[in-house]
Amino acid sequence: MLPEGTFGTSPSSLPGVIEPLAQAGRRHGVDVVVGIIHTAPGLKYNYSVRLPADGSKPAYYTKWHFSPGEPFRKGVDLVVAKGIGLANCMDLNFAAPSRDYGRAGARLLAVPAADEFGNGWQHSRMGLLRGVESGFSLAWSAQWGTPMISDAWGRVLASTDTEGTRAPFVVAVADVPAGPAGPTLYARFGDWFGWVCVIGAAAALLIRRPERQQLRPGRDRSELGEPDRGVGGQAAVL
Repeated sequence: MLPEGTFGTSPSSLPGVIEPLAQAGRRHGVDVVVGIIHTAPGLKYNYSVRLPADGSKPAYYTKWHFSPGEPFRKGVDLVVAKGIGLANCMDLNFAAPSRDYGRAGARLLAVPAADEFGNGWQHSRMGLLRGVESGFSLAWSAQWGTPMISDAWGRVLASTDTEGTRAPFVVAVADVPAGPAGPTLYARFGDWFGWVCVIGAAAALLIRRPERQQLRPGRDRSELGEPDRGVGGQAAVL
């Protein structure tokens, strides 16, 4: 798996990028996943592309979420086959599409990412959290950050760091168990537990609001159980 935006392509150059990668995958018996920035007339796409080892048709996932103002066409579709789903970098900042993949039966999510220096470790762990929520293992490949492989229980199986290295590339490799069969409670029912906690906390604050006793005019302070400390609020014995 290669990071987000590993290649930039146009309609004429796309086959020259895809075919050599597909041939390499077929030759070694492995699926290849790669991030591609594809520019077509009047349109720009941020793709995660899966090239199956069996030589079948490539699968293109279009990134769903972008920073404001980025000139990309937004995706709306899941891409999942044989339990493996595709996503892309910032998509893991949000519950969707991760939760949708959990419902669709994805047991491994392949996520090309870019990240930025300084936030790569945190972003990879955000992806890890999505895997725990929705029940899939995660392969996270970042240009500038923390390439990482984790299982559906949040255990980091392999990790490396692209920050602070002059190496031409880094590699993380691990045997990855598939996530549990069937969607998790979170994938199935969504954010209901969080909202129940919010509602319960608000109700508790309303019910247990401190009762304030009011001192009526002419009422002695001792009736409220408070000591009379005199005019100055203090007492002295000589």
